[in-house]
Formats: sequence, C-alpha cells, structure tokens
Amino acid sequence: MMPPETASNRDHYLSVKMHRLSKPSFVQCHPIKSDLRDSPGMALEDIRDITECEKPLATSQMMLLPTVLGSVYLGETYSFYVTVTNDSHQKVKDVSVKIDLQTTSTTHLLNSGNPPLESLEADTSIDIVLNHEIKDIGAHNIVVHVSYVTLTGEKNKFKKNQKFQVAKPLDVKTTFFNPLTNDIYLQAQIQNITSVPMVMESVLFEPSSQYKVTDMNNASYSFDGVSYMNPRDMRQYIYKLTPENPNAIHRSVEGQVAGKLDITWRTQMGERGRLQTSNLLRRVLNPGEIRVTVEKLPHVIQSEIPFPITLNIINCSDRLLQLQVHFQNLEANPLRWLGVSGRSLGSLDSKTGASIKFDAMMVASYPGSHILSGFKLFDSFLRKTYDFNNITTVYVTSQ
Repeated sequence: MMPPETASNRDHYLSVKMHRLSKPSFVQCHPIKSDLRDSPGMALEDIRDITECEKPLATSQMMLLPTVLGSVYLGETYSFYVTVTNDSHQKVKDVSVKIDLQTTSTTHLLNSGNPPLESLEADTSIDIVLNHEIKDIGAHNIVVHVSYVTLTGEKNKFKKNQKFQVAKPLDVKTTFFNPLTNDIYLQAQIQNITSVPMVMESVLFEPSSQYKVTDMNNASYSFDGVSYMNPRDMRQYIYKLTPENPNAIHRSVEGQVAGKLDITWRTQMGERGRLQTSNLLRRVLNPGEIRVTVEKLPHVIQSEIPFPITLNIINCSDRLLQLQVHFQNLEANPLRWLGVSGRSLGSLDSKTGASIKFDAMMVASYPGSHILSGFKLFDSFLRKTYDFNNITTVYVTSQ
C-alpha cells in the first residue's frame, strides 16, 4: 500500500485520504563475494544473517512495500483506497461520497455516492476500494466529492483530488505485405517501453468480418518458448489474413479494415495489463475490371513438352462482360500458347466475383523460370482490350 496523500481540511468535520494499492516487490540483495582463505572471508563465514546475500540471485525472500506512487501505464487496472474520517467530536448526518476520474477527453463516474450514509460517528471512517482499467494516456485526476449535514442542520461539501500521469507500456508498429496470392501478411513489432520486465501472456489478432486469420506464431520454436521481455526488448509477430471474398474485397470500404491486435501481459508481481489497438487499415489494391489467376498448373513442367493450364477469369466490375480470348506469342518469351486465338468465352455476369474457368495448352522452348504473359481479353461490348503480361512465374525443367 502506498503512503497516503493526506487531504485533511481544517474547515470541515471530515477529512479525506487517498492511497494507491500496489503489490510489494522483492528486496534486491547484492551478493557478497569473498575468499575463505582471507581474514574477511573467514569472518563472513560465521555470520549467518547474510546467507541470503550469498546466493547468486539479486533478490531475497524479503518483501518491500512501495514508497512512491510509481508509474501508471495504459491497459493496467488502477486500484486505490479512499478513507473519509470524521475528525470532529460530534456525529454528522447524510454523508455522501462521490468519486470520479477525469481525463483529458472524458469523465468516468466511479461511484455515485447514493444512497448517503445516515450518520457517521466521531473518530470513525468510511472506507472505499475502487478499481478502474486505464484506457487513456496523459493526465488523470481522481476527484472525491464529499457532502454532509451537521447536527445543527448546516449543509457542507468539499472535494479533494489526486493527479497522476499515464504512459504507454508498449510501442506497436504494424506492416501489411501483399504477395501475388490472395493472402495478406501482417507483421506486428511490439516493444516493451516500460521500466520493468514483463511476460507476454497472449498476442492475438481479431480480424474483421471480411477476413480469416491464421496465427503464424504458434510453432514450438517461436521465441525459444520464452515469453519474458526486458525493458526495450522487441518482438515480431506474423499473421496471415485470407479474404472471405477475394474478388469483392476491393469494392468495399470495410475491406480496408483488417482487424485489431489484442495484447495481454503481466509485470513483476503478476499485475495484469491489456491493450487493444484501434482498427488496423490496409491499402486495398484495385485489380481493375478483370482479374486473371492460375487455377491449375502441373507440378513438373518439362521443356518442349506441351502442358495444360487452367486460368480463372474474374469479373471485378459491376457490369456484364462479353469476352473473347486472344494469344500473343512474343519471341523473347519461351512460353508459347497452343490453340486458336479469338475464341469467345460468352457472357460473364456482373455479379460480384463471377468467374469463368479457361483451359489452354502451352509449351516451353527451354528450361528456366519464365513469366506467363501474352494473354489478352477483348470485350466486344465496349470494344476494349485487356492485356495480362505478368500472370505468374512458371518454372521449367529440362527433359
């Protein structure tokens, strides 16, 4: 328990004291090193009171009560104790104690003070214990409002306050990575910026309704099984996000909201903290009116041997498409399309995510890693041509 902040008031019958409730800590002990062959070493050998300090650990079994207010961090639960004492020699009536917490943005009512206490005898007190989860950074002010009535019917009221600052416990940086697939990867870097060590209990990602999440940090070798973080230590977490509807994600504003991180930790004496980030926004790339992806491709492709390929043609626009397929075999590209160019695919519905599977044959002139290109789609309604020259990379082996 912290030393009280005395709030006595000589003009009133009642006084207020506020304490912060904090857990104690272990007494730090500096090991005493000596050589038994020396005279000081032989003298220390006979002193049994210092056996605790001979241990290699820098802590003893003794507990130390806090002597200062200490640091307060976002996400912690702030516990405090309020005592209202009748310092006079007579009884008072209708004692009401209302407590609120004021921040730079809002005021939290911690207790309403109703109903009032009918009477408070001389040299007696009212004891109140309150807990509040800290959700704001910056200046905080606990205000205790006290009102009472004397035996002569005089109504009195006063207030006392206790101010403290709230700091950030963690520095969280996030980055989104968009590979060529539909999946999205989120990298979260979390750094302990407090002055004390902490143990990370959980770091979870809560996706929005547009995504599914896969936690990539559950492997047994992640952080070597150690969740301990010293001050200034940093950790990196990876999550894979899969859109529920990859073809419609770019149309919706909600698609930009990926979700939020939920972080839980404990400090030295087991005090629990929890921090939830605001919604993380990612930049959604617009694929255009038509998107082409590879649906099927052989695992082994040999040079000069034809191989099948299945493409998925997706309508990302909001209108009906009348499409024809055209091939363009470039001399610089060893991948060649086989078949008749100019075939009609028919109508592609304007419904979100409507698609058509297209089967084709190709052949590679020589082995290597080659870019799949030369695929064109012609919209006969708007008389518009769409070129796809970087669909995927194909690895070709020799025969």
